[in-house]
Amino acid sequence: MDSGGQWTNIKGLSLIDEARGKSFVGKILVVPSTKGSSANWVMLRLCGRLKTNPKAIISGKGDPLIVGASIENGTPYMYNFDKDPLAKIETGDYVKMNAEDGVVEVHKK
Repeated sequence: MDSGGQWTNIKGLSLIDEARGKSFVGKILVVPSTKGSSANWVMLRLCGRLKTNPKAIISGKGDPLIVGASIENGTPYMYNFDKDPLAKIETGDYVKMNAEDGVVEVHKK
């Protein structure tokens, strides 16, 4: 899947307090990992049905449930990087993601 190669203002969710109450609709969601709970899968599927899902998801570690939900929603999902994506991507950075080619480009804010 490809996010269309568009530059998107991202919302990195490395800090829960920073993310609380903020929308990720149309943004690339960057997280260290997900908990592996079925609640994540249900919420991502619901977001897809309500058209409130993120533009794409970048995660340090993969989650099979999120893979399934992202496929259903058509939300590009990249995970299991050699280096922690949150070490390079900060809230407000511009990210270009091509999941098919496994490429993420970051332009600092």
